[in-house]
Amino acid sequence: MNYFPRSMENIIPPTDTRRRPDQRALELGDFKLAAKEKERLEIKQRQVRKYKEKTNIEHKVNYFKEEFV
Repeated sequence: MNYFPRSMENIIPPTDTRRRPDQRALELGDFKLAAKEKERLEIKQRQVRKYKEKTNIEHKVNYFKEEFV
């Protein structure tokens, strides 16, 4: 389902989940590496959130126009 051929490497965007190291490790059966990568990503996300809260940086949507109805 998440087949990721090398020929598609320059076509698939960098945000595609098939590029996630934890996802790749899980699919290859390396559960220890997958868990470590997932933990690394979660720690990074927590650090970014704390930094944004500390410096009062608000999240802004980049790809969509936010409208209130």
